[in-house]
Amino acid sequence: MNTQAVYGSTTSYVQGNADTTRSRKPGDLGKDDFLNLLVTQLKYQDPLNPMEDKEFVAQLAQFTALEQMYNLNGSLSAVKAFSLIGKHITAEFIDDTTKELKVVQGVVQSVKVSSGEIYAVVDEVDVPVDKVIEVKDVKVIDAVEESEVSL
Repeated sequence: MNTQAVYGSTTSYVQGNADTTRSRKPGDLGKDDFLNLLVTQLKYQDPLNPMEDKEFVAQLAQFTALEQMYNLNGSLSAVKAFSLIGKHITAEFIDDTTKELKVVQGVVQSVKVSSGEIYAVVDEVDVPVDKVIEVKDVKVIDAVEESEVSL
C-alpha cells in the first residue's frame, strides 16, 4: 500500500518499508495524484448515474500514458548522465549546506543515483545532472592547452 505525505515542497512516498523522498514544485501533479483523483472520482460517483465505460477506459489510458512518460523521462535522464562520464563539465547550483551558488568544473568520474535524483561526480562533489551548463570533450581541452603551451 502506498501512502503520501506532503511537507512544503517535498513529497514523501512510503511504499511498504521503503521510504524515498522526491522534491516537487508546488502545483506539479504526478502519476500518484492522477491515480488518487481517479479513485476518488470512482468512490464518490452517483450510483444511479455511474461513469460510462468509455470514460473510465479513456482515463485509464491517460494514466498509463502518464506513467510511461515518467518512466521514459527517468531513463533519458540516466542516459544523459552516463554520457557525461569522462567529459569536462561546468555546473552551477545552490549548495544545500551553505545555500550559496556553487560553480563546479572538472571531469565526471562517475554517476550516482540518490533519492531519485541523478548526480555526476566531479572531484568527489555530487553535481545534479540538470544543473550542468556546459560539456566539453577532454581531448579538445587537452589539445587547446598543448597549443597554448607551445606558443
